Amino acid sequence: MIPNDPLYAQQWHFGLIGNIQRIWDDYDGTGVHVGVYDDGIETSHPDLAANYDASLHFTYLGTTYAPTITLPDDRHGTAVAGLIAAVDGNGVGGVGVAHGATITGVDVFDPALTADMAIEGAMIRWASHFDIMSNSWNWDPLYADWEDIGDPGTYLS
Repeated sequence: MIPNDPLYAQQWHFGLIGNIQRIWDDYDGTGVHVGVYDDGIETSHPDLAANYDASLHFTYLGTTYAPTITLPDDRHGTAVAGLIAAVDGNGVGGVGVAHGATITGVDVFDPALTADMAIEGAMIRWASHFDIMSNSWNWDPLYADWEDIGDPGTYLS
């Protein structure tokens, strides 16, 4: 399979994976649901909308937390979601490595989620709704040594 997306030729990272076009002949991610744990996601983006599933937005005690973009810097989640599951063949942008996969965002940097350890623990457990949990948080993760959350296993039980 050779994508016809206009930016596909610029996606140099596919060469690092191997023969991605041969892999796509057999597998494109269809049937896999990825939770993108990052900042906001532009869910209506033309390269993401067809593969985006809002029905699995993180919900806690009746409140649903959509990964909305609230700050100008809240764009990393959109980029990560695109690398994973940007739609193939729509004539826009590039293509995701698993362009047949379904994605849902969870905004791990939302202050409403990180201010309360009970909500934060529930957010981590929410990952059980996905086949894969993507965590691309830069070189200094939210749970750095200086931000000790104790035993994370207590939140997963």
